[in-house]
Amino acid sequence: MKKVKGTKKVYNTSVLIDDQGEIQAVYRKMHLFDAIVDGKILKESRFFIAGKTPTLTRIDGFKVGLSVCYDLRFPELYRRYAQKKAIFLCVPASFTKNNR
Repeated sequence: MKKVKGTKKVYNTSVLIDDQGEIQAVYRKMHLFDAIVDGKILKESRFFIAGKTPTLTRIDGFKVGLSVCYDLRFPELYRRYAQKKAIFLCVPASFTKNNR
């Protein structure tokens, strides 16, 4: 995680590592999850700062669009990737576990 200068917040980040073990692309989550789930307040923006830039890269000649979890609810990001001819979308996710 990269700390944001002038704040204690960091970016929620997805890193694409190539087959040589090198960082090929970095995407900073653009849409933060602030919600109330089963009466519990979840405020990702309390600890994270939103990224501003979509990330499109290539793997073996195929265009790949990067995103993270909650970004999935915002179709304009994926529409942009589709317009730029992305073939694959990477969407690592972790959902809130209900401990009842």
